[in-house]
Amino acid sequence: MIKQINNENKIQIGGTHGMEIAIAVLKFIGGVIPLVTDLLKALM
Repeated sequence: MIKQINNENKIQIGGTHGMEIAIAVLKFIGGVIPLVTDLLKALM
């Protein structure tokens, strides 16, 4: 039982940390996409 509880806690911590990383990545991609589209328009 103790091991199961510890594993669940680790998964929850990893899940929240993963969400923070995912949000940071999405914000980064959201900021880069306009730059990429501008570059593509300039090259076309």
